[in-house]
Amino acid sequence: GYTKTRIDKLDYSNDTAVCVPTSQLSVGRASHASASNKSYGYWAGGYVWPAGPHPKSYVDRLDYSNDTANTSPKGPLSYARYYLGGTGNASYAYFGGGVPHGSATSYVDRIDYSNDTATASPKGNLSFTVKKQGVTGNLSFGYYGAGTNGSAYFTTMNRIDYSNDTATATVKGPLSIARQLLAATGNTSFGYFIGGDGPSIPSNNSSWVDRLDYSNDTTAASVRGNLSAGTNDAGATGSPDFGYAGGGDTGPTSTIHRIDYSNDSATALARTTLGSTNYSQRGVSAQAYGFPNKITVAPVQPPFSSPTPL
Repeated sequence: GYTKTRIDKLDYSNDTAVCVPTSQLSVGRASHASASNKSYGYWAGGYVWPAGPHPKSYVDRLDYSNDTANTSPKGPLSYARYYLGGTGNASYAYFGGGVPHGSATSYVDRIDYSNDTATASPKGNLSFTVKKQGVTGNLSFGYYGAGTNGSAYFTTMNRIDYSNDTATATVKGPLSIARQLLAATGNTSFGYFIGGDGPSIPSNNSSWVDRLDYSNDTTAASVRGNLSAGTNDAGATGSPDFGYAGGGDTGPTSTIHRIDYSNDSATALARTTLGSTNYSQRGVSAQAYGFPNKITVAPVQPPFSSPTPL
């Protein structure tokens, strides 16, 4: 179908209400990637349809403090592609993998939030070429899970070390099943890889949820409670307490499932809906990747007493 510019907002404090449209991307596109810090959300790459699919290097930025205004174009990626994945920390966004022209790539681009009008800079590659992977992380590492190269499906996890981002990503504990077009989100302790499709998945719509323990990321991800319905090519993001996966290529659908991190062995139930049916969209949040949901301010110290005149 035709790509969209629409951005829907989910209110975490009222997450049974239908999402409302707020801003718009500068150009409608699909199969792009997203990342965020506390102030801004970024969408990068993707393709435009029906004038495609051709890979794009576009980067759009949403200002959370003024989220009814349209996004502003920023410095492009160094390498146009779609089906890439994004994550980041407080200072940088990392966009890796994807399809530039037919075949998957291992390239990783980094956007510097303090200079986001500049072209993204290439950094250490992923350990293999991949597209359609699920990506999340915490404030120290980014995790790229599963995906495909067009002929094989992977369970492999790649980890980018933000403190050494010129090095090739390292392989970490795998997911439980090989698949592509999965969504991912997480908090400061765990990453959740959600849905997807693959050769061993009935009807090509998985309800599986895998959890990666960041403190022990060399072990295989553990299977947690399923979604109440299968999905693939959904968008995901979350808060410190809950993960949300919305939309997907199952009709398509507008359903949003919520994972309760404090009870993640339970089935994730449908919570609300996007404002329209959609798939191949990507989510952002100022509370993802382990960002605190509240800013702690040091208490004001009492003033010193005035000096006594001599």
